[in-house]
Amino acid sequence: MPGTSTPRSARHALVQATRILCASCEISFAFALVLLVAASWSPWLQPGAALSVVRMAMLQFGIPLLVAALAAAAVAARRVARGTEAREASRVRERLYFVATMMLTVLVPSALLGTRTMLALRPGSMIVNAVEAFAWLLAAWLLWGNIDDARRLALASADQPGDARPPERSMSSIL
Repeated sequence: MPGTSTPRSARHALVQATRILCASCEISFAFALVLLVAASWSPWLQPGAALSVVRMAMLQFGIPLLVAALAAAAVAARRVARGTEAREASRVRERLYFVATMMLTVLVPSALLGTRTMLALRPGSMIVNAVEAFAWLLAAWLLWGNIDDARRLALASADQPGDARPPERSMSSIL
């Protein structure tokens, strides 16, 4: 009957969701790392075309692509969380929500301020850039933790026949 799911098809959907979660976490980490390098490198560029290209590429391409990868990871994490009760699934979601909040409150405004201050060479531009680089470093570190947890989820869903494994007791936070 169409629309009904058998245990095998539900398990297959969970395995596919964990694969998508792994891939999107790895892509998110790669984008965060590239943006960290661009933010750290931009103060050392001479004002002009190269600096403008790097900062505008961050704003127009880097951040939107990272947001798309984070959204794909969040959708996959939600689907995985429905199919399993593993602690890794909730940690992945917590980290994704933290990185998304940090992007909205710190990274996007500092990228905009950094573009404006770096292009105009105003006092305080190095402070804005240092805060931005630190925030990108924290985002990359959190996304690296997501890769580890997503790989554990993928291994558990591929190895475990039938029901998902029971939740693990853990005192770890999102870090």
